[in-house]
Amino acid sequence: MELNIFKNLATLFFIISRTRKFFKNTSSIEKAKADDDLDLEKKLILEATNKWATSIVDHFNIPFEIQGKENLPKEGPVLFVSNHQGYADILDLLYAIDTVQASYIAKKEFENFPYLGRAVRLTHGVFLERGSGKEAIKALRKGVDILKQGYSLIIFPEGTRSKENDMRSFKAGSLKFAQKAKVPIVPVTINGSYELFEKNGKVVPCLQTIIFHEMIHYELMDRKEQSEMMPKIEKLIRNSLEDLK
Repeated sequence: MELNIFKNLATLFFIISRTRKFFKNTSSIEKAKADDDLDLEKKLILEATNKWATSIVDHFNIPFEIQGKENLPKEGPVLFVSNHQGYADILDLLYAIDTVQASYIAKKEFENFPYLGRAVRLTHGVFLERGSGKEAIKALRKGVDILKQGYSLIIFPEGTRSKENDMRSFKAGSLKFAQKAKVPIVPVTINGSYELFEKNGKVVPCLQTIIFHEMIHYELMDRKEQSEMMPKIEKLIRNSLEDLK
Protein backbone atom coordinates (compact mmCIF):
# COMPACT_ATOMS: atom_id res chain seq x y z
CA MET A 1 0.00 0.00 0.00
CA GLU A 2 1.38 3.42 -0.94
CA LEU A 3 1.38 6.48 1.29
CA ASN A 4 -1.99 8.27 0.94
CA ILE A 5 -1.19 11.97 0.68
CA PHE A 6 -4.65 13.20 1.68
CA LYS A 7 -4.74 11.02 4.80
CA ASN A 8 -1.29 12.20 5.83
CA LEU A 9 -1.37 15.95 5.30
CA ALA A 10 -0.33 16.65 8.89
CA THR A 11 2.68 14.35 8.50
CA LEU A 12 3.67 15.92 5.19
CA PHE A 13 3.33 19.45 6.52
CA PHE A 14 5.50 18.55 9.51
CA ILE A 15 8.23 17.06 7.33
CA ILE A 16 8.08 20.08 5.01
CA SER A 17 8.34 22.41 8.00
CA ARG A 18 11.42 20.52 9.25
CA THR A 19 12.92 20.74 5.76
CA ARG A 20 12.23 24.48 5.53
CA LYS A 21 13.94 24.89 8.88
CA PHE A 22 16.87 22.87 7.52
CA PHE A 23 17.33 25.44 4.73
CA LYS A 24 17.25 28.37 7.14
CA ASN A 25 20.56 27.13 8.53
CA THR A 26 22.41 26.39 5.29
CA SER A 27 24.16 29.72 4.74
CA SER A 28 27.16 28.47 6.70
CA ILE A 29 27.36 25.40 4.42
CA GLU A 30 27.26 27.59 1.33
CA LYS A 31 29.93 29.90 2.79
CA ALA A 32 32.24 26.98 3.59
CA LYS A 33 31.79 25.74 0.02
CA ALA A 34 32.54 29.20 -1.39
CA ASP A 35 35.67 29.35 0.79
CA ASP A 36 36.77 25.88 -0.45
CA ASP A 37 36.83 24.67 3.16
CA LEU A 38 35.96 21.03 2.46
CA ASP A 39 36.35 19.73 6.01
CA LEU A 40 34.10 22.44 7.46
CA GLU A 41 31.52 22.01 4.71
CA LYS A 42 31.30 18.24 5.29
CA LYS A 43 31.05 18.78 9.06
CA LEU A 44 28.20 21.28 8.62
CA ILE A 45 26.35 19.04 6.15
CA LEU A 46 26.59 16.11 8.58
CA GLU A 47 25.29 18.24 11.45
CA ALA A 48 22.41 19.64 9.37
CA THR A 49 21.23 16.36 7.85
CA ASN A 50 21.54 14.45 11.13
CA LYS A 51 19.63 17.18 12.98
CA TRP A 52 16.88 17.09 10.31
CA ALA A 53 16.53 13.32 10.54
CA THR A 54 16.67 13.29 14.34
CA SER A 55 13.89 15.88 14.60
CA ILE A 56 11.58 13.66 12.52
CA VAL A 57 12.55 10.44 14.30
CA ASP A 58 11.97 12.05 17.71
CA HIS A 59 8.66 13.62 16.66
CA PHE A 60 7.19 10.27 15.57
CA ASN A 61 8.91 8.27 18.33
CA ILE A 62 10.49 5.88 15.84
CA PRO A 63 12.55 3.19 17.62
CA PHE A 64 15.94 2.17 16.21
CA GLU A 65 18.34 -0.71 16.60
CA ILE A 66 21.69 0.17 15.07
CA GLN A 67 24.30 -2.56 14.80
CA GLY A 68 27.91 -2.27 13.66
CA LYS A 69 28.41 1.42 14.43
CA GLU A 70 32.08 0.60 14.93
CA ASN A 71 32.17 0.00 11.16
CA LEU A 72 31.20 3.58 10.36
CA PRO A 73 34.20 5.39 8.86
CA LYS A 74 35.79 8.19 10.86
CA GLU A 75 36.22 10.14 7.65
CA GLY A 76 35.18 9.94 4.01
CA PRO A 77 34.85 9.53 1.21
CA VAL A 78 33.08 6.18 1.21
CA LEU A 79 30.26 4.57 -0.79
CA PHE A 80 27.46 3.17 1.39
CA VAL A 81 25.74 0.29 -0.44
CA SER A 82 22.31 -0.55 0.96
CA ASN A 83 19.15 -2.49 0.23
CA HIS A 84 16.08 -0.33 -0.44
CA GLN A 85 12.80 -1.17 1.28
CA GLY A 86 10.96 2.13 1.39
CA TYR A 87 10.89 5.93 1.39
CA ALA A 88 12.16 5.97 4.98
CA ASP A 89 15.55 4.50 3.99
CA ILE A 90 17.01 7.98 3.50
CA LEU A 91 15.63 9.17 6.83
CA ASP A 92 16.99 6.05 8.54
CA LEU A 93 20.48 6.41 7.09
CA LEU A 94 20.81 10.16 7.66
CA TYR A 95 19.81 9.46 11.28
CA ALA A 96 22.15 6.50 11.76
CA ILE A 97 25.23 7.81 9.92
CA ASP A 98 26.67 10.28 12.42
CA THR A 99 30.38 10.24 11.61
CA VAL A 100 30.63 11.41 7.98
CA GLN A 101 28.66 13.57 5.58
CA ALA A 102 26.55 11.48 3.21
CA SER A 103 24.18 12.27 0.39
CA TYR A 104 22.60 9.86 -2.04
CA ILE A 105 21.91 8.86 -5.61
CA ALA A 106 18.26 9.77 -6.20
CA LYS A 107 15.73 9.30 -8.97
CA LYS A 108 15.69 12.09 -11.54
CA GLU A 109 11.98 12.66 -10.79
CA PHE A 110 12.90 14.00 -7.36
CA GLU A 111 14.96 16.86 -8.80
CA ASN A 112 11.93 19.14 -9.13
CA PHE A 113 10.27 18.18 -5.84
CA PRO A 114 9.91 21.19 -3.51
CA TYR A 115 12.95 21.34 -1.19
CA LEU A 116 14.07 17.79 -2.00
CA GLY A 117 15.91 18.66 -5.20
CA ARG A 118 17.68 21.55 -3.54
CA ALA A 119 18.62 19.39 -0.55
CA VAL A 120 20.19 16.73 -2.77
CA ARG A 121 22.23 19.35 -4.62
CA LEU A 122 23.30 21.15 -1.44
CA THR A 123 24.54 17.94 0.19
CA HIS A 124 26.33 16.78 -3.00
CA GLY A 125 23.92 14.07 -4.13
CA VAL A 126 23.35 12.82 -7.67
CA PHE A 127 20.18 12.51 -9.78
CA LEU A 128 19.88 9.41 -11.95
CA GLU A 129 17.39 9.02 -14.79
CA ARG A 130 16.47 5.37 -14.99
CA GLY A 131 16.25 3.77 -18.41
CA SER A 132 18.54 6.27 -20.10
CA GLY A 133 22.04 4.99 -20.82
CA LYS A 134 23.31 8.45 -21.71
CA GLU A 135 22.00 10.01 -18.51
CA ALA A 136 23.33 7.08 -16.48
CA ILE A 137 26.84 7.78 -17.78
CA LYS A 138 26.46 11.45 -16.84
CA ALA A 139 25.30 10.48 -13.35
CA LEU A 140 28.21 8.07 -12.98
CA ARG A 141 30.72 10.75 -13.95
CA LYS A 142 29.17 13.24 -11.55
CA GLY A 143 29.05 10.72 -8.71
CA VAL A 144 32.67 9.73 -9.27
CA ASP A 145 33.69 13.40 -9.27
CA ILE A 146 31.79 13.98 -6.01
CA LEU A 147 33.50 11.01 -4.35
CA LYS A 148 36.91 12.12 -5.62
CA GLN A 149 36.30 15.54 -4.09
CA GLY A 150 35.92 13.85 -0.71
CA TYR A 151 32.15 13.60 -0.24
CA SER A 152 30.42 10.32 0.67
CA LEU A 153 27.45 8.84 -1.18
CA ILE A 154 24.68 6.31 -0.53
CA ILE A 155 23.52 4.02 -3.34
CA PHE A 156 20.62 1.54 -3.52
CA PRO A 157 21.68 -1.06 -6.13
CA GLU A 158 18.17 -2.54 -6.37
CA GLY A 159 17.22 0.65 -8.18
CA THR A 160 13.76 0.88 -6.64
CA ARG A 161 11.97 0.16 -3.37
CA SER A 162 11.14 -3.48 -2.63
CA LYS A 163 8.25 -2.37 -0.33
CA GLU A 164 8.78 -5.53 1.73
CA ASN A 165 11.48 -7.23 3.76
CA ASP A 166 12.71 -9.20 0.77
CA MET A 167 15.35 -7.87 -1.62
CA ARG A 168 15.34 -7.42 -5.36
CA SER A 169 18.45 -8.28 -7.34
CA PHE A 170 21.22 -5.69 -7.47
CA LYS A 171 21.65 -3.95 -10.80
CA ALA A 172 24.94 -4.42 -12.61
CA GLY A 173 27.31 -1.48 -12.54
CA SER A 174 26.23 -0.11 -9.17
CA LEU A 175 29.75 -0.39 -7.76
CA LYS A 176 31.36 1.53 -10.64
CA PHE A 177 31.12 4.67 -8.50
CA ALA A 178 33.53 3.11 -6.00
CA GLN A 179 35.66 1.50 -8.69
CA LYS A 180 36.31 4.67 -10.67
CA ALA A 181 36.61 6.95 -7.64
CA LYS A 182 38.84 4.45 -5.81
CA VAL A 183 36.96 4.60 -2.51
CA PRO A 184 36.03 1.93 0.08
CA ILE A 185 32.53 0.48 0.47
CA VAL A 186 30.41 0.06 3.58
CA PRO A 187 27.55 -2.45 3.00
CA VAL A 188 24.35 -1.63 4.89
CA THR A 189 21.27 -3.69 5.74
CA ILE A 190 18.00 -1.89 6.47
CA ASN A 191 14.88 -3.60 7.79
CA GLY A 192 11.51 -2.12 8.76
CA SER A 193 11.49 1.04 6.65
CA TYR A 194 8.68 -0.17 4.36
CA GLU A 195 6.51 -0.72 7.44
CA LEU A 196 6.94 2.91 8.45
CA PHE A 197 5.18 4.27 5.35
CA GLU A 198 4.25 1.92 2.52
CA LYS A 199 2.74 -1.03 4.38
CA ASN A 200 -0.16 0.86 5.97
CA GLY A 201 -0.48 3.90 3.74
CA LYS A 202 0.30 6.14 6.70
CA VAL A 203 3.06 6.72 9.22
CA VAL A 204 3.19 3.88 11.74
CA PRO A 205 6.19 4.08 14.10
CA CYS A 206 7.93 0.70 14.14
CA LEU A 207 11.38 -0.68 14.77
CA GLN A 208 14.01 0.34 12.23
CA THR A 209 17.01 -1.97 12.17
CA ILE A 210 20.24 -0.76 10.56
CA ILE A 211 23.35 -2.93 10.23
CA PHE A 212 26.63 -1.38 9.13
CA HIS A 213 28.83 -4.20 7.90
CA GLU A 214 32.60 -4.20 7.92
CA MET A 215 34.21 -1.80 5.47
CA ILE A 216 35.42 -3.33 2.20
CA HIS A 217 38.58 -1.78 0.79
CA TYR A 218 37.37 -1.98 -2.77
CA GLU A 219 39.92 0.63 -3.83
CA LEU A 220 42.77 -1.79 -3.04
CA MET A 221 41.42 -4.68 -5.12
CA ASP A 222 42.39 -5.59 -8.65
CA ARG A 223 39.75 -5.74 -11.39
CA LYS A 224 39.14 -9.47 -10.96
CA GLU A 225 38.56 -9.10 -7.21
CA GLN A 226 36.28 -6.14 -7.81
CA SER A 227 34.21 -8.04 -10.36
CA GLU A 228 33.60 -10.78 -7.79
CA MET A 229 32.55 -8.36 -5.06
CA MET A 230 29.06 -7.35 -6.24
CA PRO A 231 27.44 -10.79 -5.71
CA LYS A 232 29.29 -11.12 -2.40
CA ILE A 233 27.93 -7.81 -1.10
CA GLU A 234 24.44 -8.65 -2.34
CA LYS A 235 24.61 -12.03 -0.59
CA LEU A 236 25.91 -10.44 2.62
CA ILE A 237 23.01 -7.97 2.79
CA ARG A 238 20.44 -10.55 1.72
CA ASN A 239 21.59 -13.07 4.34
CA SER A 240 21.59 -10.50 7.13
CA LEU A 241 18.09 -9.45 6.09
CA GLU A 242 16.94 -13.07 6.28
CA ASP A 243 18.46 -13.34 9.76
CA LEU A 244 16.31 -10.39 10.89
CA LYS A 245 13.02 -12.03 9.87
